[in-house]
Amino acid sequence: MKQSPAGMYLHSNSKLHRMNAQIKLLLLLLFLVCTLISRSPVSFALLLTCLLIGVKISELPARQIFGAVIHLRWFFLFIFIMNVFFYDGGRSGGMIALSWNGVGQAIRVVMMTAFVLMAGSLYTSTTPPIRIVHSMQWILSPLRHVRVPIRQIALIFSAAMQFIPILYEEADRIKKAQIARGAGWEQRGLIRRAMGILSLVLPVFVVAFRRADELALAMESRGYMAGDSSGSFVRAGFSRRNLTVVFSGFAVLGFILCLELLWKKIVVI
Repeated sequence: MKQSPAGMYLHSNSKLHRMNAQIKLLLLLLFLVCTLISRSPVSFALLLTCLLIGVKISELPARQIFGAVIHLRWFFLFIFIMNVFFYDGGRSGGMIALSWNGVGQAIRVVMMTAFVLMAGSLYTSTTPPIRIVHSMQWILSPLRHVRVPIRQIALIFSAAMQFIPILYEEADRIKKAQIARGAGWEQRGLIRRAMGILSLVLPVFVVAFRRADELALAMESRGYMAGDSSGSFVRAGFSRRNLTVVFSGFAVLGFILCLELLWKKIVVI
């Protein structure tokens, strides 16, 4: 395969790859909270700086992280147009309300969505899928006290993540086979490309169901039980450096909160 899809794990020996998966998940959650509460340009600039620092530390190609945004450029254009023409801040009752408030809201929504996608792509690109599952199981462990099936949820998420590269390879193989038979994948035009994608969806779904059935048979043959409470070899260990990184994340969150309070006062004035 010539290029890995955005968000797929890429092995490396960078500092971000070696960081504890639980710590990275906590930082991701803090980043998501900071993104959701951000409204001022300074806050978005600070979040973008944090993203660029993460990309630099990961030693991954920038296209691997920003690829998710590039592939969804038409979606971002759609939500931008919807916010520009249909958001008025509750000031009028018209159906279409073109205003500067709508333009500002459109920019904020696009930036928030793009930052969330890039942060998630950075996390999944630098963390092995099994480590992601263990970190999710660790952070959701308090829900065991209310009888939430944490282990089963983690198993489902793990199987889904393992299927992503498999389905990507199968889709690439089917696409090349269709091109060899004369399919018009290289033809221009939105309708023709849409028809080509539809011709690819059904074979990929068939492969996905077949692989899922094979996985279920393999788990049954190995004696898997849904209520099994077996342990794990992975243990959450936190060094002083990891705790320092987490405290830095909380400091950034507090700083953004102060910026947003100050920004609200400036806007009101």
